[in-house]
Amino acid sequence: MSNVGVADIGKRVNQGCDVNNDVLPYVWSYHLHIQWDFGCHSCYKTAMEFTYKFLAEFQPDAQKCHRMAFLTDLWNTNSVPRNESQRHQFADICTMATLPPGGPFYHSEKGFALSPTMFHKALPWMMANRPLNDKLYMFVHPNTGCQFNDLRHWSAWVGPSVSMFHALLKGCVWSSCEDEVLGCIGFNHLTPTQGYGRCYTPPSEFYLGCTMSLESHSNTSTMDCVEPADPSVV
Repeated sequence: MSNVGVADIGKRVNQGCDVNNDVLPYVWSYHLHIQWDFGCHSCYKTAMEFTYKFLAEFQPDAQKCHRMAFLTDLWNTNSVPRNESQRHQFADICTMATLPPGGPFYHSEKGFALSPTMFHKALPWMMANRPLNDKLYMFVHPNTGCQFNDLRHWSAWVGPSVSMFHALLKGCVWSSCEDEVLGCIGFNHLTPTQGYGRCYTPPSEFYLGCTMSLESHSNTSTMDCVEPADPSVV
C-alpha cells in the first residue's frame, strides 16, 4: 500500500474494492444480520425467537464467533483455520454478539457468519420463515474484504429494509484480505505495519457433493453440500 495521510481516512479506495472499475471480488462467506428497533421489547422477543428457530434448523450447537470477528475475519476461522483457506466454504455457522445501535447499523442487531454452502441452503428458508409481524429486519451481505461495497452495493434485505449509514466503512480493507486491527473503525491504516492482515488467493474451483430437496415443513427447495472425502471422485 502506498503512503497515506489523515486526509485519506474514509476516502481511499483500495485494491480490488473499486466498485466501478475492478473485477468483482471473490466471496469468502456471508453475514446474516437480524435487526430490530432499539427499546422495543416485542421486537427483541421476535428477533430472539427467530434466532432460536434458525439455529435449531441449521446448527443447534453453533459457537460464538471470536471477538470482533465480524470486522476482522473473512470466514469463521474458529471452524476452518486460516492455513486451510481452501476449505472455507465448509466452515460452521458462528453467532455474533447482540449489539446496540452503532455504525453501520441504526438498529439493535444480532448476527451469524455463514459459509457459502450454508448460505445457499439457508437463504430460501429465511425467505419462507421470516416473521410476518415486521418487527425484525434481516440484512445479508457477502464478505469479500471490501467492507463498504459488501454492505452498500452487494447486499440484500429479506423483507422490509431500514436505513443504515455506510460512510464509516469506506475504503477500509483490500479485497481478499483480513482487517488486522480494525482499520476502518480505528483509522489506523496509516503505517506499513498496521491495517492489513493476511491476504488470500481465491480458489479457482470447488469439489462438492450436492443434492437438492424439498423441505417437508416448508415450501422451499434447498441444497445440501458436503465435503467429499476424495475430491477426485466427484
